This record gives sequence, C-alpha cells and structure tokens, in this order.
Amino acid sequence: MMNLLIPPIFDDEDKTLVAHHLFIIIWTLMAVAWLALLIAVILPETVYRWLLVVGVIESAGLILLALNRYGHTRFVSNLLIVIIWAVATGMALTGGGTSSNAMTIYLIVVLIAGLVLSGKAGLITAALCSLTGLFLVYLEYSGALPINRVSHTPLTLWIASTIYIAIIISLQYLASRTIRNALKQLRRELKERQRADAALRESEEKYRNLVENVSDVIYEIDSQGVVIYISPVVRDVMGYEQADIVGKKFIEFVYEDDRSRLIERFFELSEGIEYPFEYRLIHKSGDIRWVRTKTTPIMEGGSFKGARGTLIDITGRKQTEKALQQSEERYRTLVENASDIVFRTDENGYFTFVNPAALRVSGYEEGEVIGKHYKMFIRNDMFKEAITSFANQLIKKIPNTYTEYPILTKEGHEVWLGQNTQLIMKEDRVTGFQAVARDITERKRMEKELSDSEEKYRLMLENIQDGYYEVDLLGNLTFNNPSLSSILGYSKEELIGMNNRQYMDEENAKKVFRAFNTVYKTEEPTSLFEWELIRRDRTKAFVGCSVSLIKAPSGVPIGFRGIVRDITYKKKAEEALQHSERRYRELSIIDDLTQLYNSRYFYHQLKGEIDRVTRYEEQPMTLLLLDLDNFKQFNDAYGHVEGDQVLSRLGQVVKRCLRQTDSAYRYGGEEFTILLPMTTSKDAAVTAERIRTEFKKETFSPAPGKDVHVTVSIGLGQYKQQEDMKAFVHRVDQLMYQAKQNGKDSVYSET
Repeated sequence: MMNLLIPPIFDDEDKTLVAHHLFIIIWTLMAVAWLALLIAVILPETVYRWLLVVGVIESAGLILLALNRYGHTRFVSNLLIVIIWAVATGMALTGGGTSSNAMTIYLIVVLIAGLVLSGKAGLITAALCSLTGLFLVYLEYSGALPINRVSHTPLTLWIASTIYIAIIISLQYLASRTIRNALKQLRRELKERQRADAALRESEEKYRNLVENVSDVIYEIDSQGVVIYISPVVRDVMGYEQADIVGKKFIEFVYEDDRSRLIERFFELSEGIEYPFEYRLIHKSGDIRWVRTKTTPIMEGGSFKGARGTLIDITGRKQTEKALQQSEERYRTLVENASDIVFRTDENGYFTFVNPAALRVSGYEEGEVIGKHYKMFIRNDMFKEAITSFANQLIKKIPNTYTEYPILTKEGHEVWLGQNTQLIMKEDRVTGFQAVARDITERKRMEKELSDSEEKYRLMLENIQDGYYEVDLLGNLTFNNPSLSSILGYSKEELIGMNNRQYMDEENAKKVFRAFNTVYKTEEPTSLFEWELIRRDRTKAFVGCSVSLIKAPSGVPIGFRGIVRDITYKKKAEEALQHSERRYRELSIIDDLTQLYNSRYFYHQLKGEIDRVTRYEEQPMTLLLLDLDNFKQFNDAYGHVEGDQVLSRLGQVVKRCLRQTDSAYRYGGEEFTILLPMTTSKDAAVTAERIRTEFKKETFSPAPGKDVHVTVSIGLGQYKQQEDMKAFVHRVDQLMYQAKQNGKDSVYSET
C-alpha cells in the first residue's frame, strides 16, 4: 500500500521514512486547510483567502510527488503542469472566471497531472483532488458556496465540514497504518537482502580461495576460444601469469602438432560431447608440457557460449610412460634376440614363456615346452637338489638366486647352464619366476671372460651389494648401479651427471681429489681408501672406495671407475670398540665412588712425576695426603651408605679446588692423595687449606632433622731430590698423622 501512495526513489530506509513523513504532513495540512475553509464560510471576509491557501497546499503536494517519482530528470515538466493546475484552482475558487468552466479546467488538469506522475499513487492523488473539485461544484450549484457572496445556514456548513473532516481523518489513519506496516515489511526485506548479500560474498570468497589454491588449473573460455579466466596456478604449469593469458585465444599456447586435434575437440564440445583430452602446451621457457583437460560446455538457451574446466600437468607421467615403453621395447628386443636363455614359469614351476634361444639350446618346439614342468629338463640325480633350491627361494622369498646345473636336451645331450632366477612379485605374493640362463658347457673354465661379458656384467652390477660407479675426468657420474643409488639415496637418473663434490664436504672432497689425482698420474689403481659422504637426506656415511683409470681404445684416460662399499656399520663398531676400550681403561684407573683415580694409578703417575723432577731439578712437586676425621664413628653411627655419601662429596670438593694440571686419588678407605706438579710446599698449603675449609662447609643429613659437618686432616710435603718414592709417601703420611694429633681439621707440613 505504501508504494501505491508514494513511489519511493530513495535507496535506504531513512530517506524513505522522510518521504513518508512529508507525505503525512502534506495531507494533514490539507485537512486543516479544508476545515478552516468550511469554518470560514461563516465569515465571508476571509473565505477567498483560505481558498487560495488550499490551492497552494494541494499544488505543493503534487510537486512533492513529482520530485519523489521522477527526481530531477522530469522536474521542469511536472512543475509546469502543477503551476497550471494551481492557476486553474485559483480561478475556480476565487471567481476569476466562470465557475463551472474553471472547475472543469481544474478537473482536467488534475487528471493530466495524475497520468504524468504515473503509477497508482499519482492516479489515486488525482482522483482525491478531483473528488474535492466535485464537492466544490456541488456546493456551488446547490447554493451552499456562492462565488460572490456567502449566505448559508450554520447547520448546512456544520454537516458538510463534519463529513469532510471524517473522510480526511479516515484517509490519514489508513495511510498511517499502511505506511507503518509497509515500513516493517521493508525492514524485514532489507535484513533478508543483507543476509543474502553476506552469504553470497562468503560463498564467492570460498569459491575464489578454492579456485586460486587448488593444484589443478581452472579456466574458462568463450565460444571463440578466448580465455576469460584462468587460475593463478597456471604459472606453475606454463610459466605465464594470468594477465599473459586472459584475453588471448587458448590455441596460441598449444603445441603446433596438437592444434588441429584440439580444434576438433572444441567443435565436439560445442555439440555437448564431453570426455578427457590430452595434448601438449608450450611453456614460457619454450619447453613442451603434456596436460590433461576435463572440460564442460557452457550452454544458454541451447546455444554454445563457451566452456570451463580443469587442466592437470601430466608431463612427468608421460615421460614415465615413454621410458617404460622404451624399456619394454628394449626388453622384448633383447629377449627375442638374446643368445642367452630366457624363460618364465608360474609359482609351481610350469613354463609360461621361453625365448628362441631356449628352444634352440633344448631342441624343443615352443608347444612342447609351454605348460610343462621344468623337471622335464632336470637330470634324475639333480631333481631333488633343484626342487630344494626352487622351494627355498619360493618360501623365503629370496629375490634373486644364481645356480649352475646341467639340463637334458630333447636328444638327451647334457648342457650346463649358469642361471640367475628372479622372483616375480605381485602385491607381496610370488606369482612366478623369471630366469636368465647361459650355456656354459664349454666355458666352465672361462669364468673371467664370462664375467667380462655384457650380460654377466649387468647382472653383477644390478645384484652386488657394493656400489659401482664410472665418472669422467671432472668427477661427473656417467654410470652407476642400483647399490650406489641405495648408498647415496638418489635415483639412478638423478645421479647421472652429478658431480662427486655434491655429496661430500670440502675436507672429504680434497681427500678424494688427491686419491683420484694420484691414480691419474700413476695410472695405478688404488685399494679401498676411506672417506665420508653425505646422503640425500643429509645423513653421513663412511665408505671405502677403490679407483682405477678408464682409458679409450687409443690409450687416452677418459675417466675413472671403482667400487664403493658402505662401511658405516664397521666404523661405528670400531668407534664403539674404541669407546669401550677407553671406558675400560678409565674403569681400571678410576674409583667408582669418588670418581677420582685409584691408588694403582696414583703410583703410576707419582713415578712419572718423580722422573720429571729428577730430570728437571728446578721443577718442584708436592704431595698432599688427606684423611677424614672420625670417619669410623660416622660409619658406625649412620651406616656405610651415608659414609659413602661423605666420600663422594669429598671427591667433588677436591675436584673443584684443583687446577687442570693437578690430579687426585682415592688412596684407600677414607684416605686421599693429591699430586701438585710445579708446586712448592708453600703454594700447596694454600690449596690444602682451601680444600679443608670448603669441605668443612658441606652439610650432611644422615638422619631426619640432623645436620652434620665432617672435617679432614691434611699432611703435605715437597719432594726431595733422590728421595725414594715409598719413603716420600711415608713421610707425607706421617705429616698427615701429625695433623691428626694436633687436633684434626688442620693442615700440617714440615715448614
């Protein structure tokens, strides 16, 4: 109903409320004016003035509607119409002309204004104004409102004014209630629209994040093949940024040989035919990239408008497929043309394939062998051994075995074969065996020549545990076996062309260079020399490496070859052994309780110090001998466990008080000795006093709530030239007993 009264042009709720409030004010003023008009009929001198006021107010109402409906674009035309209408109204109401003619013009102009304003609101307003005019005509012709003179009874005026006021009040009430309801509905609609807008923005943000972060390239093209959109990940596939591609025909980036196929696929897509398609693109660098696309046509009204889809880089897969195809082709050619016997059996030993060489050696036709058990070729006396070997490899799932055994040909001749048998696995289940065998009947004694043959060489390299390498003179790998890949952690393809400096540090690189340089200059191979390499996962491994020179047929050195053996375990075992030996030596000379050296090591060290003092007469050496005071009583009172705590603590205090060149020993029981090289008895007394006072500060709690301090008595003496070692120790021991006799907890020396 609100839209029927006022067609809103405002964009938000507040401006619409202003328009509605103005509308109600205008209608209220009109009602008051008409009430004043009817009252003014009683007072003739004011009637014409009030009629003019009514005309102006009604004109203002139409001006507001015109502005609200059309804004400024049609303001002038509407304003002219309203002015004409206002003039006509004035003529009709003031007697400016024939009353009926003026009123007719008034009615026509009001209807025209309603049509110009358009919409239901304009028509309703025009109708209300027309009714007002008709009411005035009625008053005129009935004599109730003469133009030139007013003379009516109060009762007639009162009835007419009452009816009009009732109509106006009713219209105001209906309009006000309708506006309130409409505003409530408007608020609900605005909130719903805001929620919908927020949900839409959130959905668009999620979709944008998905498109920009997914690993596949997402794109959209129009019906002419021009790129409308492509996701940022395209730079990883093609090397281009989005701006480099959007707006251009996608065919420009397609490899030339694939363009015709892609155009055909585009026409099929325009007909609604969908299926994945693989083709090549030109990378920004000029490289060729294989991609796989899955595209969906965009149809509108049955008309093809474009397509959108995803694009995946499959270059790696294509390269793998090509390498696999080439490998299979080489394998087939090798097998069919090989001089060696190649055959396969199922897990039970029945032949499923034999190559021409196997048929040639055995003398059988293919149909006579396929589906037969391998025992048809085994000598009776060898059958049990063959079955045992076969079962052992099957049960233990040994990947590869090598055996040499005789077989019987169709004519009954015996042929010796050297056979390498490999398991054929599928999902950790043995499904068969594949064997490569060679006639070694006449070459049994030619092991060395056989090992130099290409097949034997290949089998050896693929199955030995040691790594095999070949490098050029600059140290770049030109060949390696799988074991070297396993040791270094790189694939064979990654290693080819890699320089040996890439998997060793600077120190080891210099060491390896010196070894290789020696081989180059002397042309003599080296035995295993040890160095440390860095694996791909950055862990380190010790290896033993042999080096020999590779020469061209002309005799010119072209590279190096050798064996690399992982000796990390050996190195760790050696280090563990060395640590164990070192630990053993430490345990043999160190007292477990005090972590000081024991008495046996004391005499060993004392002898060395006496030899030094004897050799260098000017260098002094002093010995301290310590004994815990009243230690037996402490043990008797609190037990040996607490006594051990005292001994251990004294060892810690002694260590803290000594220099790095000094050494302390547990001499026996609660007695300790300390050797102070390059120290006079005077300087030694300072060290002894520091030990005594520091230990006295130590607090022991042998029983709950009881703190005890233990003291130590120390004797010290400086070594005298040519003095016997035992006499020297005895002299210092007596000095220690002298400290005991002097009241304990003291340091005693000869000076």
